[in-house]
Amino acid sequence: MSSFITRLREFQAAHRRFVKKVHNTRIPLPPWGVTVMKFVYFSIPCFLGYQSYLYSQSQSNLKWAARKADLEKVKSGNKAVIMGKERKVGA
Repeated sequence: MSSFITRLREFQAAHRRFVKKVHNTRIPLPPWGVTVMKFVYFSIPCFLGYQSYLYSQSQSNLKWAARKADLEKVKSGNKAVIMGKERKVGA
């Protein structure tokens, strides 16, 4: 077990050295490269936010469709089966 822990520590140390080397290396970009990177950094959150919006909208539509189907199973007068439970609806 100690050899595994030793290898794990060696890997962690090597990873730290690698990360330090990568993050300390600076490569200057030309003006068009800066513009492209600004566009990328701006558009990724917009795209992910829009995809999150579409996903939540589809999940909401599924939920309300299920509730509507349950509401159509009216037993009598002002009672309905909603989400598997009989509830009073209306006034």
